[in-house]
Amino acid sequence: MPIKLGHIEIFVRDVERSREFYEDGFGCSLVTIQGGGQFAWLQSGAVEILLRQTPFITAKSDTAYGQAGPPIVFYTEDLAGDLLRLAVLGIRPNGCDGDLCCPTFTDPDGHSVQLVDPSFDSP
Repeated sequence: MPIKLGHIEIFVRDVERSREFYEDGFGCSLVTIQGGGQFAWLQSGAVEILLRQTPFITAKSDTAYGQAGPPIVFYTEDLAGDLLRLAVLGIRPNGCDGDLCCPTFTDPDGHSVQLVDPSFDSP
C-alpha cells in the first residue's frame, strides 16, 4: 500500500479565529470541531486541514513569505474577485511571490498563505 498524504496540521493560538480566516477568507469548509474547541477539521477540495490549538505560537505578521514555515497555497479561478472579497473581510495581501498575480498573506498566527490562479500565464 503506498504512502499518501493524510492531512495538513497547522498549529494556532486561537482555533476559532483561525477557522474564520480559512473558512470565510479562503473557502475552506468546516468538517468538525473536537476536543472542546481545541481542534477544527477543515476541508479544501480533497485536502483536510487540522487547526490545532497550542499556546506556543508567536505570531509575526511581518515575516516574509516563505520564511514562516511551509506556505499554504490556495487556487482560484477569479483572482481579482477574490482579492476584492478578501479586502472586504479585512484580509489584504502583504506581498507577492515574485509576481503580482501571486499575492501572499499572513494568517492570524504568522503562517504564510498564497492565492494563485493556476491558469494565469506569467510573461
